[in-house]
Amino acid sequence: MLFILLLSTTRGIKCNSYKCAPSTFSFLSASSCLNQTNTTIYLRPCDNENICNLETTLCEPKPASQIFQNYPGEYCKSSFSCLSNSCINSTCIGKSLNQQCTDNEDCNPGLRCFNQKCISQILSGQSGCSNDYDCINSAGCNISSTSNIGICLDYLSISTGSIVSDCSGGQSRLCKTSECTKVGKFGTYGACKLATQSLGNLPVVCTDNLNCTGTDGKYSYTGLCTCGYNDNATAYCNLFNGDLPGVNYYNMWKNSLNASVNACNTLRRFSTECLNKTSYLGKITYSTWNFLFYPQIQNNDACVQETILYQYYGTPSSSLFLSMSLLVLTFFN
Repeated sequence: MLFILLLSTTRGIKCNSYKCAPSTFSFLSASSCLNQTNTTIYLRPCDNENICNLETTLCEPKPASQIFQNYPGEYCKSSFSCLSNSCINSTCIGKSLNQQCTDNEDCNPGLRCFNQKCISQILSGQSGCSNDYDCINSAGCNISSTSNIGICLDYLSISTGSIVSDCSGGQSRLCKTSECTKVGKFGTYGACKLATQSLGNLPVVCTDNLNCTGTDGKYSYTGLCTCGYNDNATAYCNLFNGDLPGVNYYNMWKNSLNASVNACNTLRRFSTECLNKTSYLGKITYSTWNFLFYPQIQNNDACVQETILYQYYGTPSSSLFLSMSLLVLTFFN
């Protein structure tokens, strides 16, 4: 049954209807929480602490959380839970300045491993980086096309027309608008460009990708028409980066990365653990749903809110439709 929940973005789109099951509706079993009848998806919330497993369509106990070892600077209950095997005052302790290391994960927040020694991360505006993790957590490495040595620059700060080395798929972590145009046939060099905005007023209802148009003031672009989870089987256009929810999303990431400086290990700047520590996890989750999953959160029935879209609406009985790890990885990955 999982196929009915996949996001459809094809042309000539036809969507299912999602609604609460009427009291007279007969589910396959007492533990069923989802049933499809023709093009209608009927839902009912689970009782107690169970969640609706969208693959089995049954109410089941919530899976146990996976246990991973934490990086320096992260919360711990015992030394066993730390990569460094050192937990002091509920915090994983790594290698300090000038201590020996083998990788970035060995060093405390604010440090990086270079030539087998933990040294300070490179400040924004300073040169000498070879990748983002050499830089402080709020900055990325803009690598020179001639020397392969880069300069650390703040994320989402580079003005339109400037050249960046991380342009991939029209996206750049360094460009102020997050958008870029590739320069040359090969590599990832590109020029920062103006952000694309939807031409229609939000939300834009669609039946085809061609209904979803945006512009950066110079060129027009065709977006994606995506099925929503609503009673009317309505599809909506995905948002462009320059739409207000997109601007809010990138601003929230910029703020969270600024907060992670000297608070999180350099490798963990984008992680849920770092977002938890800096108190940005809820804010990033909310802004992610509002931007990247905009069509799915329009005009939802109460049962959809509780069974499919729990992470957005925060109701108690739910399926974890999108794990937080996947949400975090959406930042240009």
